[in-house]
Amino acid sequence: MLLKSPRFFGFLELQRIYEGQGQLERGSKGDAVRAIQEALLTLGYSMPVTTLKGKSPPDGVYGSETILTIKDIQFRYGLQPMDGILGQDEMALFDRLFEPVNPPSNAQSHHCGNCYNEAGNAPNLSSLQNQNSSANGHANSNGQHPFLNRVGTELKEAGGHIRNKVAAVKQKVIKVAKPIIAGLKAIDIPNTITPLEDFLDYDPSWLDAVDQTFGASLDYRNIFVNNGLGFDGRQFVMFLPVPGFLRHRLPTQARGILLMQMGPYHALTTNILLHELMHCWQSQHVPEQARFMRNAIASQRAGSKHGGSAYAYQYAPMKRFEEYGAEQLAQMIENGEQSIIDHVRSLKAWEIDPALETSLSTPKWDDARRAGVTE
Repeated sequence: MLLKSPRFFGFLELQRIYEGQGQLERGSKGDAVRAIQEALLTLGYSMPVTTLKGKSPPDGVYGSETILTIKDIQFRYGLQPMDGILGQDEMALFDRLFEPVNPPSNAQSHHCGNCYNEAGNAPNLSSLQNQNSSANGHANSNGQHPFLNRVGTELKEAGGHIRNKVAAVKQKVIKVAKPIIAGLKAIDIPNTITPLEDFLDYDPSWLDAVDQTFGASLDYRNIFVNNGLGFDGRQFVMFLPVPGFLRHRLPTQARGILLMQMGPYHALTTNILLHELMHCWQSQHVPEQARFMRNAIASQRAGSKHGGSAYAYQYAPMKRFEEYGAEQLAQMIENGEQSIIDHVRSLKAWEIDPALETSLSTPKWDDARRAGVTE
């Protein structure tokens, strides 16, 4: 079974712990530890050592402060033993505590669905089927999703001559993918899935705008477009890991596909398309390809806490690229800020961008009520 909370989506180490294979303990380090520390901060623990008294993001080191905080969690929720180690029971608890909830409505300027809601949680996906059926005019009557169909097709192509082995592997893939696919069916109406290159042929002006904005820095080959929408009828981009034996169908560097939920194509505007493609660009230019999603969530959470917005930014010619967050950069691309476009175009496809890595390492937000701040 997969973790349900989008906060922990893409952390393979946390997924393994959830399945009872491993634990986090004293001396553990890395992004999985940092994700747990960020969750503890959200739950109200101050953790001054881990965050340098709130002046930096969590350090990603499972030390004494993290152990003591986990012990408190174990005491509060009756988990035994109270040893400060994060194992399967603790991971299941965190997943429940951050389970998706239905967000409040926000009908202002384009805010894509990557930020989910003010608390940093994804929408309650099961509540969106009727809304999207109405929006797109179609229902998913056969219960199938194009991505799952594509998995089946790829498996047949990969090993038709060893039919029994392929069938066994297919069942394993479907078992793993089913929770993801169920979520996708709830947030979109999966009656189309189109490679980006084909999708851009829908409107010649789109291809020109994408070329002018991204140049050769964006690789179309792992980007697919669906005609669904996220919560509140908003577009968003989701990174979906794929099994290793299917990666030969993708660019060498890709660890999964980018699925763009763009709604009815006739209603899509160019600036929104560019906004969402900037998230695809962010995925392709850092080693951890789902990181843009987590930065968007963390930025929205921090902005909400301080009365601001993850989309608001203050543009200044001398301000560095890395001083903006995932949603701020996407908003700047949408608004045509030339210095950001120049930076984006300067990179080769899949080139790791240290400035972007810094950008996505901490939450970024601003207050649209301040002078000079744009949203």
